Amino acid sequence: MQKFDLIVIGSGPAGEKAAVKAAYFGYKVAIIEKKELFGGAGTVTGTLPSKTLRETALYFSDKLEKGLYGIDRTFSHEASMADFMYRKNLVKDSSSKEVFDNLSRHHVSIFYGVASFEDANTIHVQGKDHISIFGKYIIIATGSYPYHPENIPFDSKRVHDSDTILQLTRHPSSLCIVGAGVIGCEYATIFATIGTHVYLINDKEKILPHLDEEISNTLVKEMQSSGIDILFNTSIESMHVPPSDQTPIEVHLKNNKSVKVDMFLFAAGRSGNIKQLKLEQVGVKTGKRELIIVDHQYRTNISNIFAVGDVTGFPALASTSMEQGRIAVAHIFQTQDLEHLPTYFPYGIYTIPEVSTIGLTTEEAE
Repeated sequence: MQKFDLIVIGSGPAGEKAAVKAAYFGYKVAIIEKKELFGGAGTVTGTLPSKTLRETALYFSDKLEKGLYGIDRTFSHEASMADFMYRKNLVKDSSSKEVFDNLSRHHVSIFYGVASFEDANTIHVQGKDHISIFGKYIIIATGSYPYHPENIPFDSKRVHDSDTILQLTRHPSSLCIVGAGVIGCEYATIFATIGTHVYLINDKEKILPHLDEEISNTLVKEMQSSGIDILFNTSIESMHVPPSDQTPIEVHLKNNKSVKVDMFLFAAGRSGNIKQLKLEQVGVKTGKRELIIVDHQYRTNISNIFAVGDVTGFPALASTSMEQGRIAVAHIFQTQDLEHLPTYFPYGIYTIPEVSTIGLTTEEAE
């Protein structure tokens, strides 16, 4: 059995950073990835694809003057969805290769397959072959997947989650988005920028509730000025998806209002991607929506097992996930990075316009 100082499960922003950082300090590191493309949601279904769509939307809307590789500006006002998605796929493939090259350059041992715990130190990898490897420490960085409530008839054609919305083949004339967190607000502004009439359904009285109230209110005004209809303090009662694409989807809300739209996006929460890990073998504790519970060092209730990134929940941003990976490695191996750990994480939210914050909000400070 091969033995490692550290085994990292998942190659997204948190996993890549943790693996490379530990290897940089001279430790023997393995990383396990079950998909063909490296980079996790950050590269394949989340951060980079959505931000690439954002830049493409700005470009097609004439709000961004610089050129984009892979896009012909002459299509500016007649852009098809294929044009819109083309650069997203280009960036996704390129970025995945960069992640793989970075791991290889730091001599991280790469294993392909599905990882599961045999015990607190032994990970079984089910790929082309079945092998087990030993790790003195384990970092879980498996990310998350979109939460699917039972009353939403997802079909990946007109009713989407935040993964399948990246596979659109036509431009929606109107779109209802449920969830006014980071994902919902970012997609609301992206689609509004390319001319889609967007309805944003929020079950709270404030969008992006972790933001300073003044910033949140300013963003609301900007979004409304771009034509986004925001419905506060309500949620879905029911919805009807007709068989014909030519007939609008009817979304009925709990405030007795309804909207008729071309497409629908549910973006209200994600669940921890832990189903295949067999955490019950070692007793790692999880919370709501199967998110792993960790302390300030990102250590689970099992002393040698850590978890970082989206699988631990909020804030679930690529930038904070990378930093969590670095912090976990610093505590595991007591590296010099312990002298430079952040008190607060900076948050970057790529709405149109962007929002960036760090530290306490005014409300928290008071």
